[in-house]
Amino acid sequence: MTRFFSLSSLSQESCFSIRTETIARPPVYRWLGSASRRFLRLFGSGPGQTAVCGRLTVLPFYEDDGRHLLHLGIGYDYSGTDDNNFYAANRPLVRAGAGSQEVPNIIYTGTFYTPNPVQLMNAELAMVCGRFSMSAEYQLLRGNDIYDQVSNGIFSGPHGNATYQGFYAETGFFLDPDDYRRYSKKDAAWDRQVTQGESSAVQTYSPWLFAGHTPLQLLCRYSYLDLASGNPVLTPSSGAQAGWEHDITAGIDWYINPEVHFMINYVYTRLDYVNNTSGNVNGLGCRMHVDF
Repeated sequence: MTRFFSLSSLSQESCFSIRTETIARPPVYRWLGSASRRFLRLFGSGPGQTAVCGRLTVLPFYEDDGRHLLHLGIGYDYSGTDDNNFYAANRPLVRAGAGSQEVPNIIYTGTFYTPNPVQLMNAELAMVCGRFSMSAEYQLLRGNDIYDQVSNGIFSGPHGNATYQGFYAETGFFLDPDDYRRYSKKDAAWDRQVTQGESSAVQTYSPWLFAGHTPLQLLCRYSYLDLASGNPVLTPSSGAQAGWEHDITAGIDWYINPEVHFMINYVYTRLDYVNNTSGNVNGLGCRMHVDF
């Protein structure tokens, strides 16, 4: 299934960091922390800004080489903003093109300003039960003291505080009973899918296309994004507005080998804006994913 983009609207990434990590067994606990200086501009956090973030995960249940497992995690990010900018936006989940000029935003808060760092909190859940898998994630973003304008360090046009949130829940089911979704205990995240033979004990992986058994997985996902907050609400005067987004996605993944797979997704999106307008978007997308 195509990567879930909506929570990226709230995320701030791309930083150089120094990390520390500890592991204890059993169960498996993993702590990852970083203190960094941003070197790329992304979602309002730009060059020279300071960020502190951490992630704690636990694997309380892991059996049969990952065919049955339960993963839990939480995360926190505290980031400075570039030029005091504060905004969030999202584009369609099915899209082809680069940048907002080719694929415009369908929901957008407008650009505002804050003298304070932005906080992002995250909770995650994943499980595997044979060929059935499920994952879910919730994110909450908090910005304090939002303003319309800033000039020479003086902020004007107060909007109070803003809180945005989003979540998704996704399920998957492999058609062959020998297949199951792979999980990396090292990264505490989903791993590359392994192609295998008639029995899970007989591995027939090859770097060539169509080598051995190629798994098929059916997937379904619901996602929600809330970009309506502030007093008065943060939203632009024209174009895409702030509001609420609901997405239902159905897809098929065909894993040729651990580096190559095909995806077909159908996405239904419902948009409700703060100016009392609404609309629907239907999309069908096909993609070949190659992992170098």
